[in-house]
Amino acid sequence: MKTFLIDWGENCKGARFALIQAKDLHHAVWETDIIGSPFNIAELKLKRNEEEVRYLEIAQPEDVFCGVSILDAVEWKHSAEEIFRIWEGA
Repeated sequence: MKTFLIDWGENCKGARFALIQAKDLHHAVWETDIIGSPFNIAELKLKRNEEEVRYLEIAQPEDVFCGVSILDAVEWKHSAEEIFRIWEGA
């Protein structure tokens, strides 16, 4: 499964950018077409920074046009204290 970034263009009704997972670009295009007509689609490839970490910042949209927002797509399972304990044990 690959992750693709969708750009709905500057005149979109919801968030300008979205993510979709699909087997390949062909499937991503067809599945995205069910939602609407994208301005552009690209495979998301996170580059590594100087410390070899892959990282991407994502803004939280105020209104969701389709699907869920980034915060609704996750289940927060770890508290800050738990994360710190994991970090200490590394």
